[in-house]
Amino acid sequence: MNRCQKCNAELPAKVSFCAKCGFSQKEKVNSSRKSPGDQAEEPLLPTAALNGHVKIGDTQKRHRVWYKEPRFWITFVLLVCFIGGLGAYYISNPISGTTRVSSRASGDGQPVLSLQGPLNPTVKQGQTLVLHGEHFGANDPIAFLLDSSVPIKDKDNNVISIQASSMGRFDVAIPIHGSAWSADPHYIQATGNRSKREAYLNLVVDPASTPETTSPNLALSMQNDAVKTLIFHAVIGQGGPHQQSIALTNTSNLPLSWMATAKADHNLDWLAIGDNHIAGNLDQGATDSISISALITALKSNQPANPYTGQIVFTINASEQLILPVELQVTNAQPEVIFTPNPGVVALGAGNTCQTTTFTLINLGKAFISWTLVPYEPATKDHIHFLVRGQSITHGDLAISGDPGDSQVLDLQCSGVSSGSTYKFTIYSGSVSWPVTITIR
Repeated sequence: MNRCQKCNAELPAKVSFCAKCGFSQKEKVNSSRKSPGDQAEEPLLPTAALNGHVKIGDTQKRHRVWYKEPRFWITFVLLVCFIGGLGAYYISNPISGTTRVSSRASGDGQPVLSLQGPLNPTVKQGQTLVLHGEHFGANDPIAFLLDSSVPIKDKDNNVISIQASSMGRFDVAIPIHGSAWSADPHYIQATGNRSKREAYLNLVVDPASTPETTSPNLALSMQNDAVKTLIFHAVIGQGGPHQQSIALTNTSNLPLSWMATAKADHNLDWLAIGDNHIAGNLDQGATDSISISALITALKSNQPANPYTGQIVFTINASEQLILPVELQVTNAQPEVIFTPNPGVVALGAGNTCQTTTFTLINLGKAFISWTLVPYEPATKDHIHFLVRGQSITHGDLAISGDPGDSQVLDLQCSGVSSGSTYKFTIYSGSVSWPVTITIR
């Protein structure tokens, strides 16, 4: 047992500080002293301890093991997360100039097809398209179908197949040739053989030739006369115009196939081919016919100089186009009103009045109309009045001819008139007008 050199108090082993008197031992105190050559070790104590204010337990707390500190583990976890995130970034974003190869399937998005070059979905026969695909299976063989049924072939008549890259991408040349590529709307289907991922591209194929208004192979006629333009006239409120029939005659030396399409300008939908008879085959010298209709529902009237326009496009042997221009003139219903009798002759009555005379307005048209009766001279209103059930009237409405209310009876009333006087009126209905003359005798 060690003892304090100053107060002789008992001290624990290997402790050189006396908690009782505060004396710090200069060397270890034990029953067997070291030889003079041995150097005693003095522990380093905090200043507060030297002043007698630190307990032995406090000194021991300063010698805790570092890996048991919570701060160490927090720092360690954060450092691991940082290094892991930095590594993931460099893997997904390789430095420019390096190549990253992946064998996984490209499932990051929906498969898509697009055309390289101008983004025009309309192509001509004989052209070659460059088709670009993305998001297909990695290294997957890709097959191509036209309209989901016809394998697409190259110029050597071999079925086209290509292998996608490790990123699921490909570029392939598609020649637009052969009977399958008719001048019609089509779609291309690309399918991965292993992944079964597929995409579609819509396009419209036009004939290689420029559309013409005449053809050496197909003649268009109406009642045995060649037709260059088809013209329709329609009146609002009177239904659509009658169908017109066009005769098609094969004037070539071989049988031919034909297909007709109606196209109205300005994205309208008034032009139609009747009975769904839009295609056929003609032997040499044979004739067929189609009916063309103009549907005026929801159309407004137009000026004669600006008719609605469209065309019937005939595709001949899937390689030639013949165009028949079509015009539609729509006018408002023309009021057909009779004012009878006109001119009216009225007998002079007593007191500068006129004898009772009846006039009638009659609508002969197929449209509901409004009318207004206006005198030529403002002073006429002081002498001439038209009455309905005793009330003066200057305007009204007339129903469609044949319906109740298609006529109006007007009683004439005069004041301050004299024999030989003439009074003139105008009846207006829309943009149409009629003169009315009343003479006093």
